[in-house]
Amino acid sequence: MAHQTAKTTFPLLGLLALSTTAFLTILTETLPAALLPDMARSLGQSPSGIGQLVSAYALASALAAIHMVALTRALPRKPLYLGLVLSFAMANAVTALSTSYGLTAASRFVAGLAAGVVWAMHRSAAWDPASCDGVATRV
Repeated sequence: MAHQTAKTTFPLLGLLALSTTAFLTILTETLPAALLPDMARSLGQSPSGIGQLVSAYALASALAAIHMVALTRALPRKPLYLGLVLSFAMANAVTALSTSYGLTAASRFVAGLAAGVVWAMHRSAAWDPASCDGVATRV
């Protein structure tokens, strides 16, 4: 009797969603550095003040990577991921439309929180503890 193994399909769409989100979180984190003069002018801040928006995002991501992941670990992954992507998109929309430095800083912080949890979820999706080799690491 031949040993049968279950055939699994390659999760291309899921991996494309994860990689697109990863790209957008990095782009969102670093974009103010490229737009320093324009953002400083439109928000009435110095370039160093706009640089702090990158720091606010990074700080929120670092905080979320541990604390928010611990708080959300019992939640179903897919709805959590979709909610995080939605909150990330809404925070970016607020950042794009804002004319207030305080509102922009707050929206960057919210985007950073979402990104920190999303990055932790990417790591868990890329690692299969049974084989220590995840599908995402093979692409």
